[in-house]
Amino acid sequence: MYSKQTMKKVVIERIPAIIFVLFVMSSFFIPPIPLSKRIDVSVDKAKDFVAGKNLDEDIFGNDNDICQKDRAKCSINEENFFYKQVDTYLDFVYLKDESFNTSGVEKKISEADIFLRNEVAIFPNRTIDYTYIDSSGQSGNIALDTSCILGWTYNDSYIYNQIRNQLKSYGWTNPKTTESFRKLIDETWCISLLAENNENPVIIKQQIDNKKQEFYNFIDGSDYLDRKIISGIHLLLMFDRLQKYGYDISQYSDFIEFTKSYVVNETKTGSLYYPLEVYNNVLYTLAKIHYPDKVFLQDLAEKILLIQNQDGSWLLSTEGRYRILETLRCSIALNLFKINYL
Repeated sequence: MYSKQTMKKVVIERIPAIIFVLFVMSSFFIPPIPLSKRIDVSVDKAKDFVAGKNLDEDIFGNDNDICQKDRAKCSINEENFFYKQVDTYLDFVYLKDESFNTSGVEKKISEADIFLRNEVAIFPNRTIDYTYIDSSGQSGNIALDTSCILGWTYNDSYIYNQIRNQLKSYGWTNPKTTESFRKLIDETWCISLLAENNENPVIIKQQIDNKKQEFYNFIDGSDYLDRKIISGIHLLLMFDRLQKYGYDISQYSDFIEFTKSYVVNETKTGSLYYPLEVYNNVLYTLAKIHYPDKVFLQDLAEKILLIQNQDGSWLLSTEGRYRILETLRCSIALNLFKINYL
């Protein structure tokens, strides 16, 4: 028999162990936070980040001080700076069309919309540039893909007519002298612009057939896997738009299923250079077209959530650039997944 004093000492010595055991036991009874709630928290943090971040500083990244003092010494030239502005502002504007709670970022969306509408308004003073992807193409002062995206976003008839007038049987850029990846993805936007304006189905079919063959050729080539996956999701989004515009895409059902399978399988098993960019693009696209494998999409969502920074941002570039753009895209993808699946 222990004396009372000895028993008291034994109990006191064992208190830390008892507390630890109770803590471990209690952890089994704490319900995990639902994924939908974690996505809401994540998106709210992301909105706080983009609402408070200056876009110029974000584009310049770690070189901001140098770029602000002397643009001649800046690693981001004026042309690249402009296109990153456009890319980011487009994603702000798209928030309105993605069932996204825009509370807190209304001012950013308004600023983006004003900027882009101004760019559309001065389009008659511009010429379309092809040289950024086609060595034999005509030079101009606004890129083909940006032209098509702006025309599609604002359903602008002037841009549509310019793009339509420059269409050839093989598309807009010479397949013999054009970077295959950019020809494939950039022209999907131009096809979408044509479809938005009720283009002849025969013309649309001709351009789809071009893209179909280009995709097969591209994924058999030596370019890195990220690009092959991204090209696939551009095609899937193009088909989604065509269907919404009333085009019959049933004859491409096998090709669409092949593209889905390719995107999913390569995302699951492939070696990626920039996994975050692939994850958010794939999650957004497959959620938008209501891909049935919820488990796969949930895994992508978890991976994206796992690498969100404490300040609410996602970072793709080691130079500290483009956090706003990447954060918007991750937020849009997560939010769409939550709305459509959770």
